[in-house]
Amino acid sequence: MIREYHERLLSDVVTGQLDVRQIAVGLPAEAETPDGAGDVDFAEEPEELLEAVETNE
Repeated sequence: MIREYHERLLSDVVTGQLDVRQIAVGLPAEAETPDGAGDVDFAEEPEELLEAVETNE
């Protein structure tokens, strides 16, 4: 049920049925990520991604 709500909410935002511009004004410019979370290049091969995740743990 929560997944259905989530999908409907996203759909409403994407299609413009729900206006989130006022909420977006109060958000920070960049989302905060845990240390090392932004260090992974998703263009890499899966084995390299796994190694990168294991080294950040």
